[in-house]
Amino acid sequence: MADPRQQANLNTLLKWSIENSEVSLQNAAAQNEDATQNGTGPTGIRAIEESTSVNAPNDIVDTASRGPTRLDPAILDAVFGGPSDADLMKASMAAICDPEVTLENKLIAFDNFEQLVEGIDNANNIAALNLWSPLIETLESPEIQLRRMACWCIGTAVQNNEKAQETALTVGAVPRVIRLATGRRADGEAGSESKSNSPEEEKNLRRKACYAVSSAIRNYQPGLDAAVESLPDGLRTKYKGVDATDMEAVDKLMDELRSFTP
Repeated sequence: MADPRQQANLNTLLKWSIENSEVSLQNAAAQNEDATQNGTGPTGIRAIEESTSVNAPNDIVDTASRGPTRLDPAILDAVFGGPSDADLMKASMAAICDPEVTLENKLIAFDNFEQLVEGIDNANNIAALNLWSPLIETLESPEIQLRRMACWCIGTAVQNNEKAQETALTVGAVPRVIRLATGRRADGEAGSESKSNSPEEEKNLRRKACYAVSSAIRNYQPGLDAAVESLPDGLRTKYKGVDATDMEAVDKLMDELRSFTP
């Protein structure tokens, strides 16, 4: 059975071919009509064939009034063998982990990765491509913007995806994003690892970390239990035993996590 995305790309390519064939024929027919009225050219199908041949003057197939539509290069790549989503995911993570790549380009690569893992198949493919480990390691990056993007990608990958939630829990993502969401350092103490981070950067990091936590625990009891065990003492006692399917209770937990003061 054909891949639905490949079939859609083939359909788009066929539609593009038909549309642009029609454009050429319509313009050729119009040119033939003008020539016939003026007595200066052949008529009928022969005129159309001549006007669309490789030897026809450019102005005979002029498409100024309705030029050919532009075909998305991504369609051609998909049909004729461009890079797959898996290739793009691996390339993005390679750039993120490469010490020679600038921070700006790492952030671009992370943005591309996040968009790719919006699809559930790609999200589940993170494990098959062995990309969870480098993604989790980035949560410890000295660059706060990279930590923020790692949280964002984790949150997107596991949202409404039990298989990815299970994997994220297995690789140790939950306690790490809880730590970032509560604004604690790797040693468990309050405050940032770097004094150079602005309050706005810290706020954005915590926001994305909370997004990752929320995505990891909703409707997934093992994830919620692990998250509660990683909470600061007061919150851990208060939310121990909460049902992951109780959205009202989970919302209250997340509200307290967002407003938590380290």
